[in-house]
Amino acid sequence: MRIPQKFAFRLLVCQICLVAGAFLPRQSNAAKALTINWSGYTDFLDSAGVPLSQGNAGINQDGALIQLGYFTESTLGNLFAGVWTPLTYGTSIGDSADLSGLGDGQSEFTFIFKEGSNFVWVYDKSDGYYLTEAAHSIFTDLPVSGTYLAMRFYDGTLGTATRYNTISSPDWQWTEINDSIFGNRLQFSEDATDASNNVQFEDPANPYITSLSLDSWNYGTISTESWQYLFWFGYYFQDAGSSWIFHMDHGWIYPSASTPSDIWIYDSVLGWIWTNADMYPFFFSKNEGDWLWFNSASQDREFYHYSNQSWQTHGLSGG
Repeated sequence: MRIPQKFAFRLLVCQICLVAGAFLPRQSNAAKALTINWSGYTDFLDSAGVPLSQGNAGINQDGALIQLGYFTESTLGNLFAGVWTPLTYGTSIGDSADLSGLGDGQSEFTFIFKEGSNFVWVYDKSDGYYLTEAAHSIFTDLPVSGTYLAMRFYDGTLGTATRYNTISSPDWQWTEINDSIFGNRLQFSEDATDASNNVQFEDPANPYITSLSLDSWNYGTISTESWQYLFWFGYYFQDAGSSWIFHMDHGWIYPSASTPSDIWIYDSVLGWIWTNADMYPFFFSKNEGDWLWFNSASQDREFYHYSNQSWQTHGLSGG
């Protein structure tokens, strides 16, 4: 199912409002900060051995997705344990500070994290500067100092990728943030041919290759026995015996999606509703032919219905 074209203009207006409202109050230079410089020296490849696309050399964020992040239960003995938590979900292969393009398969980033914000500064006001977003706001204890960091790379853009792999090292650790505009500085790089770099891969049999299949629902580690986290949609529990999931805010819902960033959902209370990574908490209702807005700050499951311009509280789906 696709979103009806006659609602495309309203969709664009909603996106502009969301972006403007989200960015303006967060850019404070007074907060504690941490700067991470990351460089790659070996081509990242798809499963056919082709270097991952940088997209247009003069445009950032349009190449194959690559994320800095961490696993929630990572240890020195298992750097890939737990749930994948992206800290820069919007960065991509080939991005460059001067918009010259690094080339297919190549990556090099400067990330600036600021306390109390989930927005991440990339390249710090250079020609190629942009903002990306972390799965959570950054605090002095989140991530915990010493958390092992990793880079996860995909064979396509956000919403189109089907495979991935992850690279990490015991030497790549988050450190505490401090008082200054750039904060502490960390330098990480990789080269699997250099043993001193101590790099490891989630699929060690296929270094630098996106060999692992990506679940159609989630950009992250999949487990049928625990709660999962989708950076734009929140926490949910995957039912091992079916395709239904239990979402913390919405109850038992059935997601129908070919990508984890654009989904139709069957909700027993609301019927079929559509949303994506840019629009949530807005939903398009198939039954009403109009938009719903979910008030995630309310204790009840409260929606604003644009079809009749009213607030309504709905019980959890499947409840």
